[in-house]
Amino acid sequence: MKQIIIAVFILTAAVKTSVYSQVNEKPKVSFTVSKVFWKVKGSFKEVEYDIHFNPKDIKNSKISGKVNISSIHTSDKNRDEHIQADKWFDAAKYPAINISSLKIEYVSDMQYKGLFDISIKGISKEESIPFKIVEQNKSKYFVCDFTISLKDYDIGGGAVSHVVGDEVEVSLHIPI
Repeated sequence: MKQIIIAVFILTAAVKTSVYSQVNEKPKVSFTVSKVFWKVKGSFKEVEYDIHFNPKDIKNSKISGKVNISSIHTSDKNRDEHIQADKWFDAAKYPAINISSLKIEYVSDMQYKGLFDISIKGISKEESIPFKIVEQNKSKYFVCDFTISLKDYDIGGGAVSHVVGDEVEVSLHIPI
């Protein structure tokens, strides 16, 4: 009986440790956009996601997520507030950016391509996004880099929009 109790304790501890490491690891959603002679880098601090991914059952796999616009961080509080204003993201009216997979295809070893619906400022567009599943330190991550156009989502306005590039490079590094 002692052996069973010890075995159950060890298994329970292992499960808690595994879940604990995944829960405490934060997803990283970052972006880069050109501005005249330099690049502005930023990230979102509030990220929600739901990944149901099985490489053996891609057809039934689903990936979705959202970032809260109010959590944008570019290391400049004034710029962060400006980006949240109505001419840019209009965070008061559209508080989040949403992404949801429509279709996922296998490309090669742990490399995939997804057709995703991206919704920004009430505008939804389908975007083809390559991604991979990466294993690091016994943890797995959904990793991708892609580019979106600010104009496609009616983002920008005012004098500053003339010095900001149209393309935004987005990087996701999400624990799964």
